[in-house]
Order: sequence, then structure tokens, then C-alpha cells
Amino acid sequence: AIPLSSGTTYWIVVDNGSNDATNYYSLAAYDNLYSAGTTKQGRIGSSMTDLATTTLDFDLSILVGGDVGSISNMGVGTSGSGDAWANTITNTTIPASSAMKCQSGTGNSKVCNTTFADPVPVAYPISQANIDDWKNDAVAGGSTTTVNMTGTTALSLGPIKINGDLTLGNSSVLTITGPIYVTGNMSINNASEVKVASALGSASGQIVVDGTVSIGNSGGISGSGTTGSYVVLTSNKTCTTTADCIANPSVDIVGSAGAVVINAIGGAVKLSNSAGVKAVVAKMMIMSGTAHLTYETGLADVNFSSGPSGTWIKKSWKEVLGQ
Repeated sequence: AIPLSSGTTYWIVVDNGSNDATNYYSLAAYDNLYSAGTTKQGRIGSSMTDLATTTLDFDLSILVGGDVGSISNMGVGTSGSGDAWANTITNTTIPASSAMKCQSGTGNSKVCNTTFADPVPVAYPISQANIDDWKNDAVAGGSTTTVNMTGTTALSLGPIKINGDLTLGNSSVLTITGPIYVTGNMSINNASEVKVASALGSASGQIVVDGTVSIGNSGGISGSGTTGSYVVLTSNKTCTTTADCIANPSVDIVGSAGAVVINAIGGAVKLSNSAGVKAVVAKMMIMSGTAHLTYETGLADVNFSSGPSGTWIKKSWKEVLGQ
């Protein structure tokens, strides 16, 4: 991407290798589309001349606010219902009763219904304020160096900052008792387990990782045992281009992860083989094999034990009168 500065003149140059009566570019024009700018024609190495109608401008559209949403090579609504909705959709199937809401697309089970505009962007359900608050809570709880759990090691951690990596191997068990902030990478392997302490009730546990998160084999994640409790796992790793996101995902999950909400707003989340999670927030999501994403009712209001979106629920009250 090339950053543009207001008030600066830029030229769009279309370069053809040679003249050909049947191979050429066709550019749309509009009369007085914008006041600034001039459209000219000519060849490189020779003079440029005005078009016959000197007020013509290129007919163009500008998309502002981020990347254009797309869905590709997916099965949407495999349970029998669910629409596919993005600017561009390719090679995607949906149920017969569902809608293919897109402006362009090929190889789909239905043609695009272009009467639907692009989905309106919504605020991230997990804000940067949430993430910063979890990190601050973790730092306030003290710090330690790299944590490498092997064998049947069992640890209860949080709130705590880990200056390094957090690795779970074999049959180790990590119990979250407060926010955990990892400055390196996190890896959950083999039959290891991450769970929320039962004392947190319906609240969710948070792990914030600056690097990558890898969940493989039989690594499992679970809440506290109370309905509505999950592990919210955030990776702060970012990617730039589509190729970069695909090659270097922020979160890589192989197999079923369990009761986990994955958050990587600046990067990609990759689900492969039989990977399954409860919710994903990401710049890009990559799914392959029999990977699945199953949304559960109530996830829009995950109850955090701390952070700006945490709330208190009044269970009882009484009036105290002064003497």
C-alpha cells in the first residue's frame, strides 16, 4: 500500500507493452467527478495530451476504513442455516434456504445477491482497553521468567507477568487464577490442559501473549466448570499482507481447543484438522480440513473478572438507617 498525502498530485499510469487492436485497457470516465486533477492520454517517451473532453475524470471508488471483507473456500451454515455475507465470496457453499450476500464472487453454490451492501463494521467485542487492563492487572501481580511445564506438572498462575515463553507439554495442567501476560510465545501440546479456577465461577480467565500461540495434539482448554466461563486467549502479534498473515499466523490451532475465545485483532488465526473453538476475533481466519467454529449463545457478553467491560450484578440489598 502507498500512503497518500492530502493536497499532493499523483498520477495513475497504465503501461502497455505494445499497441494491439484487440488487447487494450478500457477506463471509465465521468464528467467533473472531482474538481482537482487532469486526465491526459499519450505514450511514455512522447508528449501527453488532454482528452477530447477536458473535464473528464477517472470514474473510481475509494474504500476507507480497512481491508475489504472476503470469504473463500468455506462451507457456511453446515447445520442447515446461515448466510454468507462479505464484499467478495468465492468457492463457498451455503444451505439452499440461505443468502449469498456479496458484491462479487465466483464458484459459489449461489450467485451473489448484490442488493445487500457490505456488512457494516462493528466494534471489536474485546477492546484494546480490555487487553491493556488485563496486562496491567498481570503486571501488578508480580513477574517471573520463562515457564516450561513438563510431565504431570500442575501450576496455578495469575495475576502474573511472564518475561519469556509459556510452554505446556505432556500432561501438565495450568489453572488460571487471574490475568496472565506472556511477553514471548505460548505453546500447549500433547495432553496438557489450561483451565479457569473454579473459584472464578462464571467469569472468564485471560491470557495475553505478545508473540504466537500454538495449540496442538490433545491440548485442551476449559472454563471453570460454571456455564459462561471461558479462557480468553489474546495474541498481540500482527501481520501486514495476506501472504504474511497466511504464512505467519498469530494463533495456530490443530485439533479441538475447547472452551476458548481466540482474539487476534491484528493477525491471523489458523484452524486445521479437527480444530474447534467457541469464538474468533481476528484480521483473518484460515480454516482447513474438518476445522469448525461453533458460536455459543451468550458469548457476546463474556463475563470478565476484570477490565473495562466487567460489570457487577446486584444480588441483594438492604437499607441501613442512621440512629
